[in-house]
Amino acid sequence: MIKGLTNKNLIVWKTQSCNPAIASVRYRCLLPALFLDQENLKSTILEGTEDIDFFDNVKAIIFVKTFTKHDYDLANKAHKNGVPIILDLCDNIFVKNYSNISNFSEFESMSKLAAVIITTGCELSRILRNRFNTINVTIIPDQVESLDSVEKCCMMIKQWRRSRYGLMHMTNQIESYLKSLKYRFSKKKMAGYSRIPIRLLTLCYLKFIKCPAANIESTHDLQQTYKRIVWFGNHGASHSTFGIGSLLAIQKNLEEINKKIPIELLVISNNIEKFDNLIKPFSLKTTYKKWTLQTIFKDIADSDVCVLPSFNDEFSLSKSPNRALLALSLGVPVIATRFPAIEGLSSCIILDDWDNGLYTYLSDDKRVSDDIIKANKIIEDSYSGASVAKKWTSVFRQLVQYRQI
Repeated sequence: MIKGLTNKNLIVWKTQSCNPAIASVRYRCLLPALFLDQENLKSTILEGTEDIDFFDNVKAIIFVKTFTKHDYDLANKAHKNGVPIILDLCDNIFVKNYSNISNFSEFESMSKLAAVIITTGCELSRILRNRFNTINVTIIPDQVESLDSVEKCCMMIKQWRRSRYGLMHMTNQIESYLKSLKYRFSKKKMAGYSRIPIRLLTLCYLKFIKCPAANIESTHDLQQTYKRIVWFGNHGASHSTFGIGSLLAIQKNLEEINKKIPIELLVISNNIEKFDNLIKPFSLKTTYKKWTLQTIFKDIADSDVCVLPSFNDEFSLSKSPNRALLALSLGVPVIATRFPAIEGLSSCIILDDWDNGLYTYLSDDKRVSDDIIKANKIIEDSYSGASVAKKWTSVFRQLVQYRQI
């Protein structure tokens, strides 16, 4: 039971696991909380089956893609105490075989208690409005992330846990748990790298489980005649065609451009077996690298072009453009399959034109520079931490104006 929620005007974020390696946790919880903290809106986080004993200073509770029986009970208790309930949903959990949400009935029950459902884009908003036509649905996009912001999120998690568990007055059980698993922070600086002028991500122990140490040696050791094409993301799932397999849609395009401009296809993901089975047979140079928080930023920025193909099934149509945003923010041009949420970037990326897009971005430095400049302006206006924090602040002030946030 969490008994330390005593900060005035506290916003509570509820997740299944406060693990920054999980994209939904970073984009939909940690990063917004970080920038809201800079606006003096203080947050804390609950994980798993952690609970709240009292709600006097809790001004809102946000359930971030977690809808279990425990979550419903917590939401019901908060609702009875007059605390606004916010559900945040970044995936189309209603597609067939979606496996990450165990009980749809709990989501539906929680939606009846919710003051608002927050989602990432127009397609998922449309789906939610059709299913729950009496619910207030608001769009708040994913914000762009950086090494610096992720490092700060890691430090923030440590502070939250220290505050919640009261490390000076721990129970024997928690103390034993911490001693057995441990956590610590260490830092390494990234040297000789101009495209990301910020510190290498803190190597940290999060959720009291050791994160693997980063290998900061450059992986871009190819001959200068090779251009690097990067694809990065989750390897995929049974409920959708997204993931590594989406590269099959542009296999011929990559093989054709390789005849004109020698390329390396770098795949950064979490399933080497799928890479070996699907991508290695391509008739061009291919490389696999495991995705980690410590290396992803440099790996992308060392690339020449980012490709984001999609078969645009029911699940993929609702996805966020966060991967395109990340690549653009690191100075890497993007070619992608068109889907609803990426339309806001259509003026600074190439959509659906794979042959021309690959040749253009690999040979026309001015076009690359112009598109990155346009992208930076769009990101600053609509997808920066400050911009997204304003949207969250607006929601909070509307819902809890009488609770003095």
